[in-house]
Amino acid sequence: MGYRIFMRCLSQVLRNWLAALKLSWFWMIVLLGVLSAASIAILASAQTALNRDTASSGIGMLVAVVVLVFILAVLGGSTIAVGWHRYVLREERIGWFVFLKREWPTGKYIWKTVRIGIILLIPGILFSYMLSSLVGSALQFGVDLATSVLFSSFVLLINLGISSVMTWLFFRLGVGLPAIAVGKSLSLLESFELTRGYSGSIFVASVLAIGLNFVPTVLTLIANAMFGESALTDIVALSGIPFAFISFFVSVGILTVLYGHLVEGRPV
Repeated sequence: MGYRIFMRCLSQVLRNWLAALKLSWFWMIVLLGVLSAASIAILASAQTALNRDTASSGIGMLVAVVVLVFILAVLGGSTIAVGWHRYVLREERIGWFVFLKREWPTGKYIWKTVRIGIILLIPGILFSYMLSSLVGSALQFGVDLATSVLFSSFVLLINLGISSVMTWLFFRLGVGLPAIAVGKSLSLLESFELTRGYSGSIFVASVLAIGLNFVPTVLTLIANAMFGESALTDIVALSGIPFAFISFFVSVGILTVLYGHLVEGRPV
């Protein structure tokens, strides 16, 4: 069932790519513009950092940019997600100029997402500590992280496993997110209990969703091993952009399908 859920969500994105683009183009341009302008400003600041004061101002600018990008990403991502839930569950028509709709419960959606993020913070910190300890131990034993393909592959697999578990927890807790999008209510505990019998299927869908997101990383590692630092490797690395786009909508789609099946009785 997990494979069916994943493939259904993937086909939804590929078949309805225009609707996905209509929902997301504005926020992608905004984020790209902010990142581009910030990169230019930070580089200019670094070039003129001749004393401690200017250096500290450069650090302050970097922090401000990170905060701004985070806020825009959360606001934009939540707006897009609400729109996709409504598009799939209620067949709501999507226009080209969908930025922030007053009737969409984006604020409630963000608040529930933040609450889920806070819950996932503890296992996230624990897993990050375990991974950093593993890398630190490898460095102590003289492993060259830049050239050791075997160790890099091992770390990639560990990261894939950790990301899959975190995504599985998010899907278990997040079925209430599409509920908010269509004007319903489902608590975090209700969501977790509702998905109890589908735990294995959700984990399979989580692994596949994260695996899709890791494809550009694997391709870049292969290209780097074969061609080194080259234009071809850079082109392969850019494949991460469309993959990230598709992966985002697949993840939102998985929540949508779970809600539709478990709450509204829709077939998978």
